[in-house]
Amino acid sequence: VHSKQNIITFFFFFLKNVAIDCGKPAVLDNGRRQYSSTTLGSTVSYQCDKPYSLLGSKKRTCRGIRKWDGIEPSCSKYQSWL
Repeated sequence: VHSKQNIITFFFFFLKNVAIDCGKPAVLDNGRRQYSSTTLGSTVSYQCDKPYSLLGSKKRTCRGIRKWDGIEPSCSKYQSWL
């Protein structure tokens, strides 16, 4: 029979020693991404080249579900119809 303490200790050992990885964040056409890691808690920032505008999340974080949070960004060139 396992005690609660043993189960909790194992759980934290597991989290500490098994990296949760979200994989490489999406490539941004007409822009760039900046990140240093793809593991749990890491962030990626996006920026568009001029004259493009960012649609979606400017910054995303790797979550425990092995996915980047937020909305996958893209760069779009707006046209004025005026």
